Amino acid sequence: MHNGLCKSPGKPTLQRFFLALYNLLKTNPNLVSREVASDMYPMLKAWLQWLARTQRRKSSPHAFQLQWQKSGSIDDINNEGVFTSLGSGLDDYPRFKAMPNEHSMSIDLMSWCVMAASSLQAIAEHAGIQDSFPTKFRAGLISRMSEIGFDERRQLFSDVGNDIPIGEPTFARAIGYVNLIPWALGIQPLSHAKQKKLREGIFRILRDPELLNSGFGIRSLAKSNQYYGKGDDYWRGSIWLNINFITLGRLHGLAKSGDVEAEKLYQSLRGDLLTAVIGSYAGTGVLWEHYNDKTGEGMRHHPFAGWTATVALIVAEKYPQLP
Repeated sequence: MHNGLCKSPGKPTLQRFFLALYNLLKTNPNLVSREVASDMYPMLKAWLQWLARTQRRKSSPHAFQLQWQKSGSIDDINNEGVFTSLGSGLDDYPRFKAMPNEHSMSIDLMSWCVMAASSLQAIAEHAGIQDSFPTKFRAGLISRMSEIGFDERRQLFSDVGNDIPIGEPTFARAIGYVNLIPWALGIQPLSHAKQKKLREGIFRILRDPELLNSGFGIRSLAKSNQYYGKGDDYWRGSIWLNINFITLGRLHGLAKSGDVEAEKLYQSLRGDLLTAVIGSYAGTGVLWEHYNDKTGEGMRHHPFAGWTATVALIVAEKYPQLP
């Protein structure tokens, strides 16, 4: 994913570095002086407020949609365009067929904003700054996600939008990384009943070979989706180490707490992924940008030591802490 603090409201690149920053402050706080934390805080707070302001739905202060979305090409199935978002980092991942409107909500954007608020709170605590903004902002986001972003039927957090220009908003049809991200970052619905449903929904899609279980790692888009493998075929089925890493991390945390079902799923998914990545490395001598969900072979850019380098952390079972 992109790591710079984007300044264009049309390209709200999501900041995965907030997860790294949060972990730095929780695991090695001595590496960040209070002076540095004090200098960082107002700048990062201003950036998060800017992101919220430019991506916010007019009808709600705590519901965001990705503003930079473009129509899919005529090569999409049945020659029907689908909106995607380069700014999300999930470039060609299918969203909705109609332009985002007042009812739209991007659940992955909401999730990364929750993570950013948690990191901001950690910086404030480290610097000794008293400010209620991060806590209130985070609570408002999670409340909104629980209220309108949880699909009871599929038991998953989901994007909200429209496939036709008019009509009531619906949950996105696609099942893939977007549904995993909130759970992988430790975000839970407010009600205990929904928390149980979310666990069941996540475990279901991680097990099902027609959904996200490829046998070589967690695929980005369900095999059963109409856009699977279509168009540029970038985030439409391929296996990406960054999302596998945080998903395995969440499963590992549950397994350590005594969740036997999570332990079995963790060992299976981790074993499949390592077999594919290490096998590809043995055959080609390089790490790749992402991996084929049908063969486990490396794809596109190489050598690629960006997020694919998290394979070393997966081998060592060193996963990020979550708020």
